[in-house]
Amino acid sequence: MKERPTVEDILPMTPLQEGLLFHANYDDGPDVYVVQTTVDLEGPVRPERLRDAVARLLAGQPALRASFRVLERRGAVQVVQSAVRTPWQEVDLTAEPPDRVSVAATEVATAERARRFALDRAPLIRFTLLRLAEARWRLLVIHHHILLDGWSMPLLMHELFRHYAADGVSLPPGTSPKNYFAWLASRDGDQARAAWRDELAGLESGTMVAEHARLEHGGVPGEVVTRLPEPATAALAAGCRQLGVTLNTAVQAAWALLLAEWTGRDDVVFGAVVAGRPPEVPGIGAQLGLFVNTLPVRLTLPPAQTVGDLLAGLQERQSRLTAHQHLGLTDIRQLARVDGDLFDTVVVFENYPVDAATLDLPDGLRVADVSGRSPMHYPLSLIAEPGRELTLRLGYRPGLFGQERVTRLADRLTHLLSVLAGANPAAPLGRLDLLGPEERDRALAVASGQVVTAGSRPVPEAFAHQVAIRPGEIAVVSGDVHLTYAEFGSLVDEVAGTLREHGVGPEDLVAICAERGPEVVAAMLAVLQVGAAYLPLDPRYPEDRLGYLLADGRPVMILTTDAARGRLPEDGTPRVPLPALATAGA
Repeated sequence: MKERPTVEDILPMTPLQEGLLFHANYDDGPDVYVVQTTVDLEGPVRPERLRDAVARLLAGQPALRASFRVLERRGAVQVVQSAVRTPWQEVDLTAEPPDRVSVAATEVATAERARRFALDRAPLIRFTLLRLAEARWRLLVIHHHILLDGWSMPLLMHELFRHYAADGVSLPPGTSPKNYFAWLASRDGDQARAAWRDELAGLESGTMVAEHARLEHGGVPGEVVTRLPEPATAALAAGCRQLGVTLNTAVQAAWALLLAEWTGRDDVVFGAVVAGRPPEVPGIGAQLGLFVNTLPVRLTLPPAQTVGDLLAGLQERQSRLTAHQHLGLTDIRQLARVDGDLFDTVVVFENYPVDAATLDLPDGLRVADVSGRSPMHYPLSLIAEPGRELTLRLGYRPGLFGQERVTRLADRLTHLLSVLAGANPAAPLGRLDLLGPEERDRALAVASGQVVTAGSRPVPEAFAHQVAIRPGEIAVVSGDVHLTYAEFGSLVDEVAGTLREHGVGPEDLVAICAERGPEVVAAMLAVLQVGAAYLPLDPRYPEDRLGYLLADGRPVMILTTDAARGRLPEDGTPRVPLPALATAGA
């Protein structure tokens, strides 16, 4: 009879783990923190041998046997079990028609990634082996982000295939993160809080690109991938070496410039993910776990500041804060004297990819490809991956941003990086030519008094273009309310996300019943954005006329406000509330 697993250890959590546990306990929608890594294998794979390698991997790594829960007397902890079941399944797709194999494999991967983990039930990782053809296989490794960070994935892959190559021969076990938590407990919290208080002193507000977003409208995250061409990447790297700064610093500076243009501010904040592996802890670089932390990065961008001073100053400030990167974001937010969140965009610089060439594999077996997907809950995120071409992955929440808009942002970011790559370090920021060719031509035409025609663009596309080229300019004025293009664009995207969530699309008719104001304009643009048509209803109309218009038009829904809702006749048409846009920019 098999022995029941026992509790091997009870450990604290890292600050980010506590945050993820909090989100998981209050979110019952799609879990964006389920991470999936795909490994394509070619050659003679022995499934039972790979399954045994998985079992040995879990047996030797305490981090992979942890679950997370809140105990009455000890608070939030991770509970490490002495043993866990082997989370393994095999799917044979060789019976599928050849043109269906790829589709079927994608369907399995999508379904696996959609399956939620119960964070109080170990293991929070699972493995699925797909047989695609006689000598073609695909291994899916799915885990919850609370268990492992990106740094851990190459370590996990190397150990998994070392177990596979060893074919049953025991390998040295992994180490417990006890030393890390002992180091964490020894940190001077007052000193760390003082450092972050100084860093955020004088900040008037956080930097939000989707300030009025509602978390429940997130949907499945999307992604736009672009690359900085090889010559520009090489020039950027050379410029960084000349100034003695990292490529990561240049990426953060470009993101700050993008946010400054978007929001019209010269004091911006965004999140950055740091490794969180202090060199003082022996062997921390080889440990599996979640040690990363998300921390604010603040930049002021006065026009007189030079490019060299911007980059060197940013790196110097970040280096000074390195000793205090263990402090949790919740604590740091409380130190800033601002209302609400500090940021809603985050930057990740990933320089630890899985190198297939270094994996220990038996003769005849090779890794054809390794890919991963680990989106975040933030409205907008950037993952930068160094290489001959700098890869830029912009993750976004479709309920807030459309793919076309994010594609334009990605193009804008590559342009800003190209500008930094070719800039004289002594050049003031105010003298940099930050406009792309199309934007420059348009600006010169307007400045010279020429008439610029709108062209044949659809209204949503024309509006999105204005958001992209003049984000900080005023778009809507209503009484005391002044909304910039960026602010109003976020509100339009929010309403469009609500419409998509309710299944509204082309050929549909949506009624809009509200007093004249920013809400109505946003609703009209949002309806056009999803391809539908709108029926404007003035709430001051007599009830009989409103009833006639609804009966004649038969809209699929009515976008309305609390003030106007009482004027509508009860005809069974769904009522969906508009957000209170009128106070958003006051």
